[in-house]
Amino acid sequence: MDLKRYTGMATYLITALCVAFYIGFKIDFWLKLKYPIFVILVPLLILMVFFYRVFKDTSTK
Repeated sequence: MDLKRYTGMATYLITALCVAFYIGFKIDFWLKLKYPIFVILVPLLILMVFFYRVFKDTSTK
């Protein structure tokens, strides 16, 4: 059972990061920024939300 749950979380993380990088790239391109700030910030935001979710899901009640 745990293997399915952790595999699902890993798949969610990889997919979310790929989408986040794409969105960050598109925002940077749209705003014509020289430094790719959104390519860095959007995935970091996704990672913070993901680790909060993992902490919340795995903590004992």
